[in-house]
Amino acid sequence: MIKTVINIICLLVLQVASAQVKEIKGLKDFNKIIVSPHIEAIFKQGNNNSVVIEDISVPVEKFKIEVEDKTLQVYLEGAKTVTKNKTIKHNGYKQKKSIYKNRVARVIITYKSVDIFSLRGEEKHVFESTIAQENCVFRIYGASEVTIKNIDLKSLKVATYGESVLNIDLGKVEKQKITAYGESKIFMDNVKSNETKLTAYGDGTFRFNIHNKFKVSSFGEAVILYRGSPKLKKGIVLGKSTIRNIE
Repeated sequence: MIKTVINIICLLVLQVASAQVKEIKGLKDFNKIIVSPHIEAIFKQGNNNSVVIEDISVPVEKFKIEVEDKTLQVYLEGAKTVTKNKTIKHNGYKQKKSIYKNRVARVIITYKSVDIFSLRGEEKHVFESTIAQENCVFRIYGASEVTIKNIDLKSLKVATYGESVLNIDLGKVEKQKITAYGESKIFMDNVKSNETKLTAYGDGTFRFNIHNKFKVSSFGEAVILYRGSPKLKKGIVLGKSTIRNIE
């Protein structure tokens, strides 16, 4: 009897879980992706555009997908750009509380070709496929943690705002421009770059592998470490930033 009850419970759990999994195929082509707060994403390059909702802790109807002006945006109702608040009463006092907390959904985004990625919030994002193309732009907002397995680019542009972490495990890029606001961390030790330009506003941490030219401007107390033997050119450096070759 107990075993039968356990089996029934397991079956119900599986049915609920599978009901929450949803795949959206046949999306129009896009060259930019925006992932809004509370959504964790895995990115893969493929022959067809699709979004798979692997897990979601609110009714799936609250998950929204738009493709407009060649831009794919995935977001939760009430949290397209920032998360809305709701008013609650606690001990006789009115308080505002975010309608969502932490990660709410996990998705797999498969894309054919994308040049710009915009990631917002505090979630983890992983790029499983090698990003091999001419140009690529990353805009990272908040405290997102982004991992890219491999890149092969002629031009890379990264702008970070907040306390995000960007790890690029491996690859090469001809020319890259990094602009960082806040306490972001960017680790590219094993990404060979011919030319790098960094502008840091705040107390970020940066690690690069550069072989030809390195231009640095820093406003704050950034820690900037680099491998290789590039020609170092300092722009405006205000504050107590550390700029050091670690080879």
